[in-house]
Order: sequence, then structure tokens, then C-alpha cells
Amino acid sequence: MDVVISSSETRSLSLAALYICQSLLLELEETGKVDHEGVQGLLKDAAAALRQSGAAASQSQWMEASRIVDAMRLRHDRLSFLNTPG
Repeated sequence: MDVVISSSETRSLSLAALYICQSLLLELEETGKVDHEGVQGLLKDAAAALRQSGAAASQSQWMEASRIVDAMRLRHDRLSFLNTPG
């Protein structure tokens, strides 16, 4: 029996996965496993990979996902700057 997932469920699953990944990255940074630059690099790499996949497949969803990851990276960078003492 195949499980059929609707497009709205796919979006919800994607959003949940995105927030789980974001939480994991923040936890890794908070515990010192990955530094700020490491998180930035991971997010840059993810966005670049999505853009390349989107360009190859001509699918706007890939490009949209890359913009979301880029927005996460910029937000992470701003939050880090605001939380820097001094």
C-alpha cells in the first residue's frame, strides 16, 4: 500500500525538516561543536547545492528553498551580531 502525501503535507514536512535542521545547527553552535563561521559555511553550501539542483532541473521549488536557506543564514548572522557582548 503506497502512502500518498499531498502538496500541502509536503510543504509542512519540508518546513518541519527545515526548523529541525536550524535547531540542530544552533545547538551545535551553542555547545561549541561548530563555530559561527562553520554554521554560516554549512548554510551557504546548502543554499548553493539547492541552487545548482534547481538550475539543473529547472524547478522553482529548489530556487525558493535556496532563498529560504539564505534567509536563515542572514538571520543567524544578525542574531549572532546582536548577541555579541560589548
